[in-house]
Amino acid sequence: MPAILKIKDKEGKIYSVPAIRGERGNAVETGGYIGDGKFGAENPNSLTFPFTPKLLCISKETPSGEFLFWMEGLPCFLRVGNINGENGAELLVAENSVTFYHTENAALQYNEENVHYRYIAWS
Repeated sequence: MPAILKIKDKEGKIYSVPAIRGERGNAVETGGYIGDGKFGAENPNSLTFPFTPKLLCISKETPSGEFLFWMEGLPCFLRVGNINGENGAELLVAENSVTFYHTENAALQYNEENVHYRYIAWS
Protein backbone atom coordinates (compact mmCIF):
# COMPACT_ATOMS: atom_id res chain seq x y z
CA MET A 1 0.00 0.00 0.00
CA PRO A 2 1.57 3.35 -1.02
CA ALA A 3 2.22 6.01 1.58
CA ILE A 4 0.00 9.10 1.48
CA LEU A 5 1.39 12.61 1.67
CA LYS A 6 -0.99 15.30 2.93
CA ILE A 7 -0.42 18.91 1.93
CA LYS A 8 -2.45 21.92 3.08
CA ASP A 9 -2.89 24.99 0.85
CA LYS A 10 -3.24 28.60 2.04
CA GLU A 11 -7.03 28.27 2.37
CA GLY A 12 -6.59 25.25 4.63
CA LYS A 13 -7.77 22.67 2.07
CA ILE A 14 -5.90 19.39 2.50
CA TYR A 15 -4.78 17.37 -0.52
CA SER A 16 -3.93 13.69 -0.13
CA VAL A 17 -1.28 12.69 -2.63
CA PRO A 18 0.17 9.19 -3.04
CA ALA A 19 3.86 9.36 -2.18
CA ILE A 20 6.21 8.64 -5.05
CA ARG A 21 8.44 5.70 -4.29
CA GLY A 22 11.53 4.75 -6.22
CA GLU A 23 10.52 2.26 -8.84
CA ARG A 24 12.57 0.50 -11.44
CA GLY A 25 12.72 2.72 -14.49
CA ASN A 26 12.20 6.06 -12.72
CA ALA A 27 14.12 8.93 -14.28
CA VAL A 28 15.60 12.09 -12.80
CA GLU A 29 16.63 15.20 -14.70
CA THR A 30 18.31 18.36 -13.46
CA GLY A 31 18.85 21.62 -15.27
CA GLY A 32 18.55 25.34 -15.07
CA TYR A 33 17.40 28.51 -16.76
CA ILE A 34 17.91 32.26 -16.51
CA GLY A 35 14.84 34.40 -15.87
CA ASP A 36 13.78 37.05 -18.37
CA GLY A 37 11.60 39.15 -16.04
CA LYS A 38 8.29 38.32 -17.75
CA PHE A 39 5.29 36.90 -15.89
CA GLY A 40 1.60 36.14 -16.20
CA ALA A 41 -0.57 33.77 -18.21
CA GLU A 42 0.60 35.45 -21.44
CA ASN A 43 4.27 34.90 -20.52
CA PRO A 44 4.55 31.46 -18.89
CA ASN A 45 7.74 29.55 -18.17
CA SER A 46 7.98 26.13 -19.77
CA LEU A 47 10.25 23.17 -19.00
CA THR A 48 10.37 20.07 -21.20
CA PHE A 49 11.66 16.68 -20.08
CA PRO A 50 12.27 13.30 -21.76
CA PHE A 51 9.48 11.89 -19.54
CA THR A 52 6.21 12.94 -17.92
CA PRO A 53 7.25 14.46 -14.59
CA LYS A 54 5.60 13.36 -11.36
CA LEU A 55 7.59 15.67 -9.08
CA LEU A 56 9.34 18.99 -9.77
CA CYS A 57 11.31 21.36 -7.53
CA ILE A 58 12.69 24.76 -8.63
CA SER A 59 15.01 27.00 -6.63
CA LYS A 60 17.14 30.07 -7.19
CA GLU A 61 20.72 29.03 -7.92
CA THR A 62 21.71 30.90 -4.76
CA PRO A 63 19.03 29.48 -2.46
CA SER A 64 17.07 31.76 -0.17
CA GLY A 65 15.45 28.95 1.81
CA GLU A 66 12.37 28.95 -0.43
CA PHE A 67 11.59 26.81 -3.48
CA LEU A 68 8.69 25.78 -5.69
CA PHE A 69 7.48 22.21 -5.14
CA TRP A 70 4.96 20.27 -7.20
CA MET A 71 4.04 16.62 -7.33
CA GLU A 72 1.44 14.75 -9.33
CA GLY A 73 -2.01 15.41 -7.90
CA LEU A 74 -1.40 18.98 -6.70
CA PRO A 75 -3.30 21.77 -8.49
CA CYS A 76 -0.40 24.27 -8.37
CA PHE A 77 3.15 24.74 -7.17
CA LEU A 78 3.61 25.12 -3.42
CA ARG A 79 6.12 27.68 -2.19
CA VAL A 80 8.04 25.71 0.43
CA GLY A 81 9.82 27.88 2.99
CA ASN A 82 7.48 30.80 2.28
CA ILE A 83 6.66 32.55 5.56
CA ASN A 84 3.46 34.10 4.16
CA GLY A 85 1.87 30.73 3.38
CA GLU A 86 1.13 31.72 -0.22
CA ASN A 87 0.93 29.16 -2.99
CA GLY A 88 3.26 29.34 -5.94
CA ALA A 89 2.68 29.49 -9.64
CA GLU A 90 -0.25 27.97 -11.50
CA LEU A 91 0.86 25.11 -13.70
CA LEU A 92 -0.14 22.79 -16.49
CA VAL A 93 1.48 19.42 -17.11
CA ALA A 94 0.96 18.09 -20.62
CA GLU A 95 2.89 15.04 -21.81
CA ASN A 96 6.51 15.84 -20.98
CA SER A 97 6.18 19.62 -20.50
CA VAL A 98 5.40 21.73 -17.44
CA THR A 99 4.18 25.27 -18.11
CA PHE A 100 3.76 27.66 -15.19
CA TYR A 101 2.98 31.29 -14.43
CA HIS A 102 2.08 33.70 -11.65
CA THR A 103 -0.10 36.76 -12.17
CA GLU A 104 1.49 39.02 -9.52
CA ASN A 105 5.14 39.36 -10.52
CA ALA A 106 8.20 37.68 -12.04
CA ALA A 107 9.67 36.83 -8.62
CA LEU A 108 6.64 34.69 -7.70
CA GLN A 109 6.79 33.07 -11.14
CA TYR A 110 10.47 32.22 -10.53
CA ASN A 111 11.40 34.24 -13.58
CA GLU A 112 13.19 37.35 -12.27
CA GLU A 113 15.35 38.98 -14.91
CA ASN A 114 18.93 37.64 -15.01
CA VAL A 115 18.35 35.36 -11.99
CA HIS A 116 19.63 31.79 -12.36
CA TYR A 117 17.24 29.01 -11.37
CA ARG A 118 17.90 25.28 -10.92
CA TYR A 119 15.38 22.43 -11.09
CA ILE A 120 15.13 18.73 -10.47
CA ALA A 121 12.34 16.54 -11.89
CA TRP A 122 11.44 12.90 -11.29
CA SER A 123 9.29 10.58 -13.36
